Amino acid sequence: MFKKLRTYVYILAALLIISCERRALVSPTSATMIQVQVAIQNISNINCDIYNSRIPRPNITTEMMHVVLYDPETERIVTETYITDTLRDAKGNLVMSGYVNANPGVYDVLVYNFDTESTIVRNQNSMNTVEAYTNEVQSSIYTRYRSRVGDDGFEPVVYEPDHLIVSTEKNHVIPFHEDIHVINSRAYSIVETYYLQIKVDGLQYVSSAQALMGGMSSSNLIGSNTPSLDPACVYFEMQKGKDGGREDGDDVICCLFNTFGKIKDIESKLEVTFDVTTTDGRRVEKTFDISKVFETEDAIERHWLILDENDYKMVIDPPQNPSGGKVGGGGGFEPVVEDWEEEHAEISL
Repeated sequence: MFKKLRTYVYILAALLIISCERRALVSPTSATMIQVQVAIQNISNINCDIYNSRIPRPNITTEMMHVVLYDPETERIVTETYITDTLRDAKGNLVMSGYVNANPGVYDVLVYNFDTESTIVRNQNSMNTVEAYTNEVQSSIYTRYRSRVGDDGFEPVVYEPDHLIVSTEKNHVIPFHEDIHVINSRAYSIVETYYLQIKVDGLQYVSSAQALMGGMSSSNLIGSNTPSLDPACVYFEMQKGKDGGREDGDDVICCLFNTFGKIKDIESKLEVTFDVTTTDGRRVEKTFDISKVFETEDAIERHWLILDENDYKMVIDPPQNPSGGKVGGGGGFEPVVEDWEEEHAEISL
């Protein structure tokens, strides 16, 4: 109920913005239907190339998409709308559909889902400038990693993006028509999902874990699917598990994380920082250069970052227990309760 209410709020806010702009008049008979197939079958670690099946995978879907038609010459918005009708094609793929009013002519068409939590879209006035990005982390998180990002070559610390499903078409011709003109398109995610794991000695002493991945693109120009060359550190949570999800696998901390992609063709820090909180409240932080891991076939073809060499390992020492209590397996110290001893005393009334 809340999600649907939020969707209606988005639509109302967008319509209020649109109402303030001057747009070309359209004929009542110039309706065009747009049908967008959501093509998410080939996203590594979500629908294919699963290394660890025990890691929860997000359900990538949408309830609303934003449709924008641009004038190819002026690059300005001619008309826009939001589509919310859904159906499934013969193969079970989600198809979003709806109508947009546009006079016959040539248009650049942009469609993207409008219901992401962390991915934000800005600069929509031109197809060449429309950009997806995420906010920087809250100050308490940034302060924790100030020494990691440093003042020289500063990289902002940002949240990981949601999958943004985008369809583009340049110079689409809407002809003069009496019946409804149909635009058919396929939308793909411009976000990548990686699987990351590192072996851990002393996993039973780990309470929680986070990680910071450097050298990632900070945004994406979705009109051309061009990742930014401005680097950012992506912050995300990790969990305890077994190598590959196997019962007999080595102890690891692992996760799926999203990114706009690794910056290509320029020098950037491909480092990951693991930040572990132990069951007795200690913090263990370690940074690894994983540039060579990104060059492996697993990383390139399947987006698996498997840190299994001897140089890549976390060692968590047992908690210190000066009070003599028993160390618990998952929540810090377990209190020890001694037998009751009887004591007798007189109480004066």
